Amino acid sequence: MIKNGDNKDLLDILLELGEEDGWKPEDEDIIGMLIGLVLAGHEAIATGMMWSIIYLTQNPHILERAKVN
Repeated sequence: MIKNGDNKDLLDILLELGEEDGWKPEDEDIIGMLIGLVLAGHEAIATGMMWSIIYLTQNPHILERAKVN
């Protein structure tokens, strides 16, 4: 649990992993995890936008309702 004065981000947590369970990730492991997180978020947003555009172009009556609101 994070206390008021103890703000940690994801990198802090990844760097502290080896202190509790004995497995210490290498720098390359941490870099891979962070890149995977960034790319996964980017891909999900792009895919969601793509399917939204496809759906709206195939259903022009819904596109018109979305424009009005």
